[in-house]
Amino acid sequence: MAIQALEITGSLGERGYERIREAITSGVLTPGTRITERALAQELGTSPTPVREALRRLEQEGLLERKGTRGIYVAQLPTSAQSEMLYLQALLRGAAARLAAQKLTDDHLQELRDLLRQMEAAAEAGAAETIYTLSRRFHQAIETASGNDLLITFLNTIDAFERSHHILAIKEVLDNRPMLLLRSHSEHTEIARALGARDAGRAEALMREHTLRAGESMGAVLTAHREQ
Repeated sequence: MAIQALEITGSLGERGYERIREAITSGVLTPGTRITERALAQELGTSPTPVREALRRLEQEGLLERKGTRGIYVAQLPTSAQSEMLYLQALLRGAAARLAAQKLTDDHLQELRDLLRQMEAAAEAGAAETIYTLSRRFHQAIETASGNDLLITFLNTIDAFERSHHILAIKEVLDNRPMLLLRSHSEHTEIARALGARDAGRAEALMREHTLRAGESMGAVLTAHREQ
């Protein structure tokens, strides 16, 4: 386990929360991993108190689960729950796109267009990891434009689950299947057009379809990876 030590500035509890959460979503702490306050405190270079606070928050979010006297583990969702999570993610992202189409400012729209241009340049350069990072920023920009803080909070939690459970598939796509990212880029372009036209219904439908298709592709890649 390798988690960056905490900086001196800011709340140690907040910084610890961010570091541990990132370790979960980036695959440093994989689903099913047992974690302890003492080990994390040593890794982060802090006392157990802020770590305890961070773990409590992550447990409330569902990213960690307490198994009686056996300790705390990174949450591991069964396959059926992962399918349900994908469906919920598609619904919520679709709702965010609908709201964004109704509230989108010129600055929001320009940000989306800038991200699409950066994705295009990354695609031409064959920079798959950059495309993936920009794709996440594209979705986050739409969610921000929705103006619904509660919706954004729910999506942040679901996205964290999705990343933690699909990290192997994400790495496989980045290394060996970049065409999946290129297809997502073309879908992003269509979503941006619908948003620019203030077509809320089309933006919602395109976002739902895109999210389901991308999630199913990642699931298929993960299944194939496990069978190798």
